[in-house]
Amino acid sequence: MAPKKSKDRNERNSSMKIDDDIRLSIMDALTDEAAAKPNIEYIAEKTGLSRRTIYNSLEFLRDNNVFSGFIPVIDKARLGFNITKVCLMDIDLDKEEDIRKMKADLLNNPRCYWFSDIIGSDAYNFFIMSVYRSIDECHHFSRNCCNYADLIKGKQFFYLDTGHEHLHKNINPAKCAINLLLEKKESQDNKDNNG
Repeated sequence: MAPKKSKDRNERNSSMKIDDDIRLSIMDALTDEAAAKPNIEYIAEKTGLSRRTIYNSLEFLRDNNVFSGFIPVIDKARLGFNITKVCLMDIDLDKEEDIRKMKADLLNNPRCYWFSDIIGSDAYNFFIMSVYRSIDECHHFSRNCCNYADLIKGKQFFYLDTGHEHLHKNINPAKCAINLLLEKKESQDNKDNNG
């Protein structure tokens, strides 16, 4: 019976496409904060903690804004968007109205998924990340987007090809922070036990 089940699955999967309306609507729903829930059984098995402790801890962490929901990590490269454009800009901070307009445009730009004020070396003070299928597509949309020449005093672009063969490390930044805290705690525990 198992081979027939596998054959049925292959037949069913052959009519599906990653970017058809059904799969896109499901992935869109999965990106909502309330769509996914933590696997309590897995957490209990991995940590050895009781379900009640896990539920109480999740509620505590949510109440303290450590997280606001659980969403799956969807590979945008598998959806055909493997170019991420990173833009560092030096914007004229005295032009507050132009900054408000640019931020409103970025909020409504479906390609832009991150923008932020930044503090760093050189004169850069603004950061934007957006997705494209190719660098050519990126150039096409860059030519057609709103021009803020009077606002932008300087800019630098980088293109990241996030296709798997070009990606050397990709770890959830929250996992990095947790690992660093665990490492610090372990180091402190060792120091306390040895000193």
